[in-house]
Amino acid sequence: MVDNLHVQARRVPSLRPDGDVSVMSVRAASEIFGESQVMQALQERVRELAQGDTHALICGEYGSGRRLVARAIHSLSRQSGPLITAQCSDGADAVLESIATLNAAMRRGMSPAPVNPQRLPGTLILDGLSDLSPRSQLEILQRLGIIAGPHDANGHRESQPRVIATVQGSSDEAVAQGTLHPAVLQAFSSSLLSVPALRDRGEDIETLAHYFLAMLNSENDTAKTLSGASLLALREYSWPGNVQELRTTVQRAYLRTDRELDLQSSITRPMESPSGNGVQTLRIAVGTSLAEAERWMISATLKKCGGNKTRAAALLGVSLKTLYNRLNAYRAQGLDLHGLDRELSEVAN
Repeated sequence: MVDNLHVQARRVPSLRPDGDVSVMSVRAASEIFGESQVMQALQERVRELAQGDTHALICGEYGSGRRLVARAIHSLSRQSGPLITAQCSDGADAVLESIATLNAAMRRGMSPAPVNPQRLPGTLILDGLSDLSPRSQLEILQRLGIIAGPHDANGHRESQPRVIATVQGSSDEAVAQGTLHPAVLQAFSSSLLSVPALRDRGEDIETLAHYFLAMLNSENDTAKTLSGASLLALREYSWPGNVQELRTTVQRAYLRTDRELDLQSSITRPMESPSGNGVQTLRIAVGTSLAEAERWMISATLKKCGGNKTRAAALLGVSLKTLYNRLNAYRAQGLDLHGLDRELSEVAN
């Protein structure tokens, strides 16, 4: 089992599963490495939680690596049971189906041998918990035994999986905005983790870029490098999409060259697209993540509507509440709406 989350970027291509080390544990452990103080603190916290059996709540901006941290806690732990991720954005019914699937898998793993008290039966990742209504959050955590959990006929708590929930942005802000039930935050109060934004990780940005490039070189038997201008772009760009945006940018630049990568030209932004019929258009480069494209489209639509959120929501085909949730999530990432308009949205008339 991997017992050290620190992995030197230039050595990553030699990493391969060995013994009882799974592919997932190698990837989850290696991609949350870093020399920055904030990442060293996070790594230590992950190790602590991996050695225990408490549930956890992981917060952080879009693209910062919340799911990787959740999987690292599972794969670095004494866990021998199954791991299932429930996408809360799919709704409460889909989450309940995931719980049922995990329970069935745990029962198969426990039979006919009794449960080993030194082993946890399984892990459930509730990805994007605040995408559920506060009422649904409460009901699901009650069902899982985290809040007033179920008991069997003999009065003993049923065997339950470890639950690792993720929330985009700050948990305190989510509670204040009404997207996270206060009881949920209280239930996880002793096991909160905050994944730092990429812009707060200093030299880790360059290290991660080298890491992603090293993996691509290893997979494709190439020897491409980062240009000097790319290293400058790494330091000057704010990376609002965090590690996910950096990974996508390196991949895009890798495909565009046979030698030196130009990250500056591969950082995606909406581009002006001429239109002769008076309709405003927004052209987005192929390879842009769905989350980035959505953010740009929301920003451009609000600009078209002069900031009128009701009209913008109608044009986007979403509820006003959904639009507000998206905007609150962007603010939680440290991005205000006006900044998004200037930096990311160029609308052509």
